[in-house]
Amino acid sequence: MITVFFGQPNSGKTTLARKYAMEIEFDYPYNSLEKIDGDSIRDMFQNKDFSKEGRIKNINRISDIAYYLHSTQMDDVVISAVYPYRECRDYLDLLNKNIPFSDPILWVYLHHTDVRERDKYAVADFDTIEDNHQFKNLIKLNTTEHGIEECIKKVLSFRWSLSNPT
Repeated sequence: MITVFFGQPNSGKTTLARKYAMEIEFDYPYNSLEKIDGDSIRDMFQNKDFSKEGRIKNINRISDIAYYLHSTQMDDVVISAVYPYRECRDYLDLLNKNIPFSDPILWVYLHHTDVRERDKYAVADFDTIEDNHQFKNLIKLNTTEHGIEECIKKVLSFRWSLSNPT
């Protein structure tokens, strides 16, 4: 399964993705798991272009890497990245549909209502997430209202419900 933690900078994506990955590795010790962090990919490819085009290029590169890892090795893939544009989210969904027997992507949208240090890096043209039918497998979490452990419990429960439909 591919799990994507996305939202504005400083919403808790990397922190929650790391904790979630630890839980998955503990619960499913025989599955391999890969973690992809948007900032690390940006650094690796030295992409300092924060324009819309630069962001799309970086996010689609992340999607391509996730697709490769998931399709060739059926690894669990955990992504933490902004994914600000619907076209980027649609691109990953399209790639995932090309993988036979693949689980649906688990989308975890994180947001916060308090003021945080990195808010100055917010993506001004972030596409809204109010359109719930875009995501069949979306959970929204406010990281101001919910702590790390509570968020992880909610995500794991949602993952289980996707993997074990009634």
